[in-house]
Amino acid sequence: MAPTRDQQHAIDEVTRALENNAKFIYWDHISHRFDYFRHQDNNNFKEYIKNLKHLTRVVNGEVLEITTDPRFKINGTTIFPMIVKFKNRPCPSYMHLRRKSTDNSKWTPFLFTNKKTRQETVAYLTDFYRIIRVNATSTAGYLEMTQKFKDTSDLVSK
Repeated sequence: MAPTRDQQHAIDEVTRALENNAKFIYWDHISHRFDYFRHQDNNNFKEYIKNLKHLTRVVNGEVLEITTDPRFKINGTTIFPMIVKFKNRPCPSYMHLRRKSTDNSKWTPFLFTNKKTRQETVAYLTDFYRIIRVNATSTAGYLEMTQKFKDTSDLVSK
């Protein structure tokens, strides 16, 4: 089945970011489009993630939940998604990108081209003290992941 116009638009935006060597692609709720950071934008990436972490700590915070989703490919590039549920901020872009049900419209996509960077970012954002729904195959898998990424101080120092 051919993608809808909205689905194709989301795929095209992410493809353009990947063609420009994006390492991190995210949905910008202000401009209503995908934006991205390249490897040379590392300082800006770190600042963006610090600001996102601040939204997880604010009383009655904007960030309700952070999780990961299974990897998928866009034009041959493997994408490792981190998805974030914001308070009162639906985001149909992820639904269009994944070509799935409206349940995905609750989630804002943050797309990584490197699984380790995604996992380190999730660990940094959640501190593993918050309840988080992680798509792990078992409790043991989740515990192993939390131990592996518990020391995330190097995420913001890279």
